[in-house]
Amino acid sequence: MKKKATIGIDLGGTKIAFGLITSDGEILEKKIIPTESSKGVDYIKQNIVTNVNELLKEKNISISGIGIGVAGQVDLNGQIIFLPNLNWKNIPLKRDLEESLHLPVAITNDVRAAAWGEWLFGGGKGSHNMVLIFVGTGIGSGIVIDGKMINGATNTFGEIGHMTIEIEGSLCTCGNTGCWETLASGWGIAAKTKREVEKNPKDAKKLLERVQNKIDHITTKKIIELAKDGDPYCQKIVKEMAHALGVGMVNIVNTFNPEKVILGGGIIAGRPEFISEIKDLVRHRALPLSASKVEFIRAKIEEDAGMVGAAAYALQLFNKKAHEPPVIL
Repeated sequence: MKKKATIGIDLGGTKIAFGLITSDGEILEKKIIPTESSKGVDYIKQNIVTNVNELLKEKNISISGIGIGVAGQVDLNGQIIFLPNLNWKNIPLKRDLEESLHLPVAITNDVRAAAWGEWLFGGGKGSHNMVLIFVGTGIGSGIVIDGKMINGATNTFGEIGHMTIEIEGSLCTCGNTGCWETLASGWGIAAKTKREVEKNPKDAKKLLERVQNKIDHITTKKIIELAKDGDPYCQKIVKEMAHALGVGMVNIVNTFNPEKVILGGGIIAGRPEFISEIKDLVRHRALPLSASKVEFIRAKIEEDAGMVGAAAYALQLFNKKAHEPPVIL
């Protein structure tokens, strides 16, 4: 008897992960290739087709279809609206891949795909009300309310990185000012620190030494590393970042009343202590009833969550669940 599986694809700016995923979230096979974004849309599409075909070659597996997670905006029909990392706009990737591979294709935002993975198979398994937050270069989320993953009217529900935290704050990449990302994301902290170092370089002596006096080379990763090494300047930046993360999390707890908040992404992986700092701020500042049952948990299948979750998302659509997973009873 043939095994049944769905192909999960995590399409990122630097790499593409492919996996054969069962309905239980088991990874039967996995492959990672470079994206090679400079070679253009057609090259990447053909590379996906080639690698999917290779993944299926001589396999005794029944494939239900393909799920793809992408870093950007996707409409409810699976049409790519904008992928900033690849500079793709209005690309009919779903249509083109279906024509080439003769398999149904479902496309969703990569963080929402990761939320599917964590909800069905990871730290959020069994929860009715869950928020997944990935803090990396930006801040993204996937949100489950009353046992349903929420999409919103235009499939952009959960853009929490762009909620306003600081009224007269810095300009964000989205065009707004004072977004959560400007205060608590990888790009936001790096940009803020570069501005401060340009104004007052003498306080950032060790940081400038680390980047050989090239301010453009300052990254949040380097800041966190120096903070761990005891540099007071970088420790202050990291403390402010933790506070900003906590303030945003208070808003999330008060708004969505989750039982679980799953935290992942490169920033959390680099400084898992942020989780306890977030907990403390939520305990002191969130509405007591809203915060009374919430757990903060580090993502459990973080590395493969986008790939596994994209497959799970697709399987639900192919089973005619109309963008919604089974309600958990």
